[in-house]
Amino acid sequence: MAPDKLLRSVWKALDYDDTGWINSAKWGPFMKRGEGATPRPGAGMPTWKERLVSQRHEEKQRMDNEMNAEKLAMVGVEPASEEEVVRLATLMNTRILTGYNWAGGKLFPTDLQHGQAQSHWYRLFRKIDPYGNGVFTFKQLLHALREVLLISEEEWSDHRVRTVWKVLIASSPNGYLNAGKFGTFMRSGEPVPPRLTNLERRRMLGVHARKQLDANTLWLIDYERVRVRVWVRVRVRVGVRVRAQVSVSGRVSVRALTLALALTLTLALALALALTNPSQP
Repeated sequence: MAPDKLLRSVWKALDYDDTGWINSAKWGPFMKRGEGATPRPGAGMPTWKERLVSQRHEEKQRMDNEMNAEKLAMVGVEPASEEEVVRLATLMNTRILTGYNWAGGKLFPTDLQHGQAQSHWYRLFRKIDPYGNGVFTFKQLLHALREVLLISEEEWSDHRVRTVWKVLIASSPNGYLNAGKFGTFMRSGEPVPPRLTNLERRRMLGVHARKQLDANTLWLIDYERVRVRVWVRVRVRVGVRVRAQVSVSGRVSVRALTLALALTLTLALALALALTNPSQP
């Protein structure tokens, strides 16, 4: 850092009119004086392309060093048995479905708006590989077991994870595990649904069909609770209007409606005849 005495002298040179302020007219010429001493891209200073290539080279070198260290750590590790591999996959699937995160919520909550589109194991894969490289290392898998699924070392030690990892990358020349192999591994430990009998399967199909029918006919009128009112108006020659009402509640059928109409017309006709032909005393 420049000493305060030097900064004050530079400030006094810039504030040549003693206003106490430095505007763009004073600051611009001052900064342009130093542009010649600063290397520009292509003239001693690397361009953005060169910086990008250097950054990628450093990342690749770092990953290669990690993989070399991982290969050395895998020397002498015996591969796990098939039962051990399935046991770890079962533990991971169980923890995905029933486990909780550090905050106490579900590991993979269901999207109530769009539903559950992706498989649970693929959602876990995306957590292990957040940058979308398509592959991950043993270090990333171990981090997911400890920090995402919260599987402690007492439940499954690091050495046991290494034995399973050696089986998973047996056919991988570079030591990485991709999504396809990870999916095969996770599906081997998925819970098997119970086998249904033919009667149970037909009942499930019937329940599903009824729910689908109810969902498709919500806009229809509920005829089980409708009340039908039949109004019959009969005009008699003497100018008397007769109105009869018949109410039918509950289940409505064609026969019931026909009987109601016939009864109404009979009563109206009898009343009209009584009014036109009064009885003798």
